[in-house]
Amino acid sequence: MYWGNYLENNVVALHGIAREPIVGDYAVYNGSFSGTGANNIITAVNLTINYGNGKVYGGLVKTKQQNEIPAAGNGDSGGPVAMVDASGRVYAEGIISGIYQGSNFCTGIPADDYRKCSSIVTYAPLLPYLESEGTAVYVSQ
Repeated sequence: MYWGNYLENNVVALHGIAREPIVGDYAVYNGSFSGTGANNIITAVNLTINYGNGKVYGGLVKTKQQNEIPAAGNGDSGGPVAMVDASGRVYAEGIISGIYQGSNFCTGIPADDYRKCSSIVTYAPLLPYLESEGTAVYVSQ
């Protein structure tokens, strides 16, 4: 999995797919524009969010960055979400979906008229989707 902002060329080896998200767990975001954002505690799971214009998505996870640092912003959607265990192993967790209460304070690429960022981020978890599709994932050890 590629990791870092759009100017970097880092690769991270995945140890596997994380279990279903649980309130109190932590997620690490990796947006193309924002780069890596850690210390995001899961505050809610299985949310249904109406993004407007008929775009309603269910099963989402909501997080809050513990130090109020923007974890993601416009341009980061679709980026990977990971969980890192105590041994430093990286697990695929989900895909960045959206932000709440966007502000002009951003990490990485600065905010402008079109780019806002937030410490409150939602993501779509991978495991429920993979299970619903009957998909098998093979990860090298």
